[in-house]
Amino acid sequence: MARCLRMTLLAAVWFAAARIAAAEGEGKVDGYWSLIHDEAVLSDLKLTPQQQAAWRQMLDPLDISFFPFRGKSAAEATKAQLEHTAQVKTQAARILTAAQRDRLEKLLTRIEGTEALLRDDFAAKVKLTPEQRSAVKKLITETRAAQIKLNSDVIAARQGEVAARKELERLNKAEWDGVLKIVDREQQSRWSSFIVGDFDTAKLGQTKFKTPDLVASSTDWVNGQPLMKDQLRGKVVIVHYFAFGCINCIHNYPTYRKWQDELAGKNVVLVGIHTPETQGEHSVETLKSKLKDERLTFPVIVDNAKANWQAWGNTMWPSVYVLDQEGYLRSFWAGELHWQGRDGEAIVRKQIDALLK
Repeated sequence: MARCLRMTLLAAVWFAAARIAAAEGEGKVDGYWSLIHDEAVLSDLKLTPQQQAAWRQMLDPLDISFFPFRGKSAAEATKAQLEHTAQVKTQAARILTAAQRDRLEKLLTRIEGTEALLRDDFAAKVKLTPEQRSAVKKLITETRAAQIKLNSDVIAARQGEVAARKELERLNKAEWDGVLKIVDREQQSRWSSFIVGDFDTAKLGQTKFKTPDLVASSTDWVNGQPLMKDQLRGKVVIVHYFAFGCINCIHNYPTYRKWQDELAGKNVVLVGIHTPETQGEHSVETLKSKLKDERLTFPVIVDNAKANWQAWGNTMWPSVYVLDQEGYLRSFWAGELHWQGRDGEAIVRKQIDALLK
């Protein structure tokens, strides 16, 4: 049974990103919300065409209404996430069969890993004692603190990503080993009965979130003709937020020039959203001059009122979003694409090329 439970280790490593984000107040989207948008999970449920259509009709408006909360406080985002999740669970009960609902519940419990034991309902199913629950919570809390520090060290370039990944795996394994020492064999057996063991967790990570429509009148566009919603459908859309006085944004310009040249004539649209960070960046004439000087030729929305920034819940200059041909978010990169030696350009370009295929 312990071996079966340890199969969730890879999922736990993947799931840690969502846990760290929630703990730090960034992203504010927990693992459940991500998983119900994951193509691997939905494929595993074997939804019929009718169910697929109903699923998107359910999720799309919830996605759009949730996007603004990405830029809110952790408390506001958590509250909104719980409300959105509750709506999903209520509506999913009408879309999925009993077998599919059971499969989804067991799959989510597996992906939650040790954190499933922190839920009152699941702790009761496994029959944990109060003392065991306290010990599990202490162990998980300590591990999350170490993960958060590790994440901060990577961001601050105090830790290399390869070494950090190995350390993350070590932390997760140590957590699993510790939990398995707390729960007895009978409890492990009950735990195993509530998870699925035939799901390939390596496929996780291909999520699809419906994005809000761009907010712009015909007079809000510079550097090209206004792009209406129907002109973007059927195309891969690269949306990037920037401010012309932001040095981190300027460091991304060479990549944008490369994309506008290499992707010209392909089914790709590059859209800039200029959201001012300072008062001086409200100048439309200066923006036009900067775009010309930097040889950036793609259309740009003047977002002086921060309508798009708020609708998308954006929090950082620069930020790059890749949308598929149906307007779903498939890739996101916050900050410089080559910050501290990272290769965000290659990661984003890989997603663009995959969508074009």
